[in-house]
Amino acid sequence: GPDDVIAVTDHHAIVAAREVAALVPGQVIVGEEIDTGAGELIGLGLDARVPPRAGLLETARRIRDLGGLVLAPHPTDPTRRGLGRAGLERLADDGLLDLVEVANAKRVAWDREAALVARERGITQVAASDAHVPEALFASYVEVAGPRCEIRGLTELLALLARGVLRHAPRDPVRPW
Repeated sequence: GPDDVIAVTDHHAIVAAREVAALVPGQVIVGEEIDTGAGELIGLGLDARVPPRAGLLETARRIRDLGGLVLAPHPTDPTRRGLGRAGLERLADDGLLDLVEVANAKRVAWDREAALVARERGITQVAASDAHVPEALFASYVEVAGPRCEIRGLTELLALLARGVLRHAPRDPVRPW
């Protein structure tokens, strides 16, 4: 709806995200899902692509250099290309981790290990669709109650996500790709 904000984060591309953002100004966060060579990261709020396979810390630094937020998607899911607990802790120790996904539309249960690391390190937890099929769109998300507030930057977005409530309804079964 008009009060919703979504992030569009294709693998190794921002073209579609930019096109969608142009169609609904103020409601789309341009992002990219990037293979670091040591697991995947998502950069949110990007205006340029981040090269793949540059390494974990270098990828996070490049996201930050572009003014973006660093999100770890499906970090401890053994069936996907996550960072693992060690990767999460390494990013957090270096101050390069803003958000940890603890639930998405593919997961039957919350990612308890990722949630534990996020709590231990004071990193904001999020739920996301990680939609690869239409049924998964908006299956998991962060709900922020109250009147629509203008997101003027990623600092405001991070603050909103930190006070949000995670909603999780998996609708996308894990499939071997």
